[in-house]
Amino acid sequence: MYEITTPVEGFTGTVAGVDFAGGRALTAAPAALAYFARRGYTVTPVEAPPPEPDPSPDPPGDDQNSDGPPDTPAGRSRSRKG
Repeated sequence: MYEITTPVEGFTGTVAGVDFAGGRALTAAPAALAYFARRGYTVTPVEAPPPEPDPSPDPPGDDQNSDGPPDTPAGRSRSRKG
């Protein structure tokens, strides 16, 4: 990803398919980057933020669901005769 700064301070609009606000925009489009470099825009590489870590898996052996009743067969209801 690259940050593009326009030669006209504070420019807001679209150039080469890239939307600028306050004279700045982000893009990774190769054709747009080449255009901006040729036209005197400042093109600066931006380091991507590190990816979010995955949540840790449940500890092994903790397969019981503590929110509900235990996993046991239902059996017959005592209210039935039969």
